[in-house]
Amino acid sequence: MQEGTMMRKVRTRFWKKLRFFRLQNDGMTVWHARQADDVAKPTFSISDVETIRKGHDSELLRDLMEEFPLEQGFTIVFHGRRPNLDLVASSVEEAQIWMRGLQLLVDLVASMDHQEQLDQYQPDGVRVWAGVPEGARCYRPREDGGAETGKPEDPGGVGLMMILNERLPVRA
Repeated sequence: MQEGTMMRKVRTRFWKKLRFFRLQNDGMTVWHARQADDVAKPTFSISDVETIRKGHDSELLRDLMEEFPLEQGFTIVFHGRRPNLDLVASSVEEAQIWMRGLQLLVDLVASMDHQEQLDQYQPDGVRVWAGVPEGARCYRPREDGGAETGKPEDPGGVGLMMILNERLPVRA
């Protein structure tokens, strides 16, 4: 997910464009661009996402099942009035990696309280991912208001980082 991948963004039966989607290093923002080397712009924050649905649950993707297998599609449902984002990956495996990874991130954000969300940032405003693998350094506030670095407290983050960094097979 952090390396990025080309997926088809679907708005209507006739508007289907290839876009390069990538999870930023902060683990909380997905960016997109027309091509991998183009200037990327932020698409959405994980905190804006309500849930991830399989392609079978999207009326738009069901209408396009002659063009794309439903297993390759998924829908990102946002909080509020923002329209859903329908995406079609180039393979079933790629779609499953994105669906599983995004849903894990959405669940992680939903389980955080306000203080935990604030603790994800260093004093200079740079976000630090708390789910880094064992042995990595992360920011943790001290009770006296200062800052210290140390090992992450969340051992479950190892599995999450493995999913986020999972490599897809290279197609010839």
